[in-house]
Amino acid sequence: MITCPPGYFRLPRASVRKQCENTNFTCPMGKQCLCQPCSKALEVEVHNHPEDKRCRKVEVCKKAAQNEPATFRIRDNLERNLSLTYTYYVTEKDYITATLPPIKGTRGLYEFTLTTHIKGSHMVEITFEGGILIDTSPFLVEVQSVSCGPDMAASEYGECIATVEYVHLPNWFTHLCIWLTIIGVTLAFSLMMWTFTKRRTKLIVAAQPIFLYIICLGCAISFSSIVLSAFDDRNYEVGFLDQMCVVHLWLYGVGFVLSISALSEKTLRVKRLMVDNNGGRSSDISVCPSLCKIAVWVLVEILFLSVWTITSPPRFTRHCVHENIGGDAEFCRSVGRCNDGADRSALLIVFLSAHIAMLCHTLYACYLARHIPQEFAEHKWITAGAVGIIQILILTPLMMKLAWDDPLTTSALLSFAIFLSSLLILITLFLPKIQMIHCQTHTAQSTAREDVLFNLRREVRGLGTNTHSTNEIGTVCFLGV
Repeated sequence: MITCPPGYFRLPRASVRKQCENTNFTCPMGKQCLCQPCSKALEVEVHNHPEDKRCRKVEVCKKAAQNEPATFRIRDNLERNLSLTYTYYVTEKDYITATLPPIKGTRGLYEFTLTTHIKGSHMVEITFEGGILIDTSPFLVEVQSVSCGPDMAASEYGECIATVEYVHLPNWFTHLCIWLTIIGVTLAFSLMMWTFTKRRTKLIVAAQPIFLYIICLGCAISFSSIVLSAFDDRNYEVGFLDQMCVVHLWLYGVGFVLSISALSEKTLRVKRLMVDNNGGRSSDISVCPSLCKIAVWVLVEILFLSVWTITSPPRFTRHCVHENIGGDAEFCRSVGRCNDGADRSALLIVFLSAHIAMLCHTLYACYLARHIPQEFAEHKWITAGAVGIIQILILTPLMMKLAWDDPLTTSALLSFAIFLSSLLILITLFLPKIQMIHCQTHTAQSTAREDVLFNLRREVRGLGTNTHSTNEIGTVCFLGV
């Protein structure tokens, strides 16, 4: 029987045998050797597993992640063969407690495992049967967040969840933008070809084909910008997308100004030919001054776009829409779109205000040409179209602002706004002409009805019915240009 001095306790047989091997001591034949069978230790020792670190009172004995098992081994060096009770205080109100006997085949060896998803330093208290508190109790277990990969974070329950969702435009929207562009550009060039084939008819001659060509070209340029709204960083590099943001702005801006300025100058030129000349005033009926004014409008737009591109160019950027997903994790819904620099709001307001001012100028031209028959000036149709485009320019930015965190909604609003505004220009300009050429048939009865209404109009105004109409004189002058 081996008796150890006070403060020392016998080691297990396996540990004693291992110490002899570590010291390279060879026991003589027929002898039983014991190498340091006693060891200085506490009456009860607590070690974490598998690090085998000895726990000390009111100190962190084990660091574990959320839901990671924390295993502890307790050795009663007195081998009292008592039941052991542990209490794991997770929070002030929640705790885990259990009672267990020694491991089978031993008299003083115990083992238990603790797990929790609640982060923080939690206290473990150990007592033996009869309420005997061991010297190293209580000690602490520190529970830390689970280590997750990139773009992942631990929730309060210790689950690794994604913290970033990269939102991309769906494929169907890309196809929709492509089809809108194809439909718009095809319609613009089809109407241009229709104008060319009907260029010798009196109605198209009166409508001034050169302006019709310019308007169709401007609408085609605007339509071509729609497809660029469907580009994002799913399939393209950010550098390429930055360039597309600039191209999108230029295509829409130049196309809009080209078509609206031509529409306005066309109406004003009709007014000069049909009203000013008939009133005895001298007016330049050449088309060159009108084309020069259109060029000035386009050059002003190009100058403004150049300043915008140099000072605060549009760039494809992403920003996070944050949502709390529990614990310390914050979910980022990453949305990407074309954004401008710090002066975006001021430049955008100037940009839209200039376009609205151009439409107001067109409305004024329609007002001046309000007495001209629609065969020469579609002022009623153009007025309706211009008012509709003004509404689009005002409402679209406001709706995009409300849905700014949804790239699909904002891109769809922008695409349909460009499509509808360009479509309105073409409809208001060409639909009356197509109707008059292909749908209206003039008979003797319809002609007589128009003559009666015209004579009644002159009679109400107190004019004689035998005088020549100034409109007839203006028409001869106009068609002769």
